[in-house]
Amino acid sequence: MDGFYIVDKPAGITCQTVCNKIKHNYKFNKVGHNGTLDPETTGVMVVACNRATKMLQYLINDSKTYLTTIVFGYLTNTLDAYGEKIAENIVEIEANQIDLALKTLLTRKEQIPPMVSAIKINGRKLYDYERKNIEVELSPRPVEIYDIKIVKPLYKDGNFQKIDLILDVSKGFYVRSFARDLGELVGTYAVMGKLERLRAGRFEKKDAIPLSTILEKNITPIAIEDVFNYPKININERILRFVENGVTLYNHNLLNDCKYRDVGKLDRFILVYLGKNIAIYERKGEIYRPIFIY
Repeated sequence: MDGFYIVDKPAGITCQTVCNKIKHNYKFNKVGHNGTLDPETTGVMVVACNRATKMLQYLINDSKTYLTTIVFGYLTNTLDAYGEKIAENIVEIEANQIDLALKTLLTRKEQIPPMVSAIKINGRKLYDYERKNIEVELSPRPVEIYDIKIVKPLYKDGNFQKIDLILDVSKGFYVRSFARDLGELVGTYAVMGKLERLRAGRFEKKDAIPLSTILEKNITPIAIEDVFNYPKININERILRFVENGVTLYNHNLLNDCKYRDVGKLDRFILVYLGKNIAIYERKGEIYRPIFIY
């Protein structure tokens, strides 16, 4: 029972609640997830169980896809539609303004995170500072937007204009901050409304199962290639004995025993014996250390 549940997270609960429910229901020793979603955010959430939690650090680095509604005309303390309204500026936005602003945001490689994020400054999470009204200086963080699709062009909903977008983004990207920046570029305020994660790495919405209907058998074993689709190196019986004991490997082992000439170009790879995945190794300088043994 080392593997992953691909959950379609419902609104109204935290990621920790999802993890606790799965842990309690199926008696796992350890569970973890691939990056926090706000309570009101829905969509793809990867829950790792038992030894699979060791591999979460590699899933967290994966890119993500979000479906979001951006609401123009006001600002909240949380940069989303669920926070306390702190400013309002209703102006009529034109479609060409949106097109130009989105093109500008596509070129940006940095983003200032929201104060309600879990990023740590001096050992404390930003939302702790925000709750205590302590001001801190925020530095831009490297992020990327790979693609933006307009799902529903500018439309009016009550007093405010909205737009529905799909964003393909890198790790560490905050849709809240994107909404704030988009509003600034079109000359007003904006907040994040609805947010749904459509994809996390290789896992898409079609792979996800609603939390209410997940069964123990729905676990995705860590050995499934779609989870970690790293290059494969076939090993002989001599290397197998080393690998099964978690021994560090060197260039000459993989060059001479495995006949793998391009190993120096790989950061991570799967070692295979007689068609069976044995372990995942990672390069650390000139040596290769196991990060997971099946």
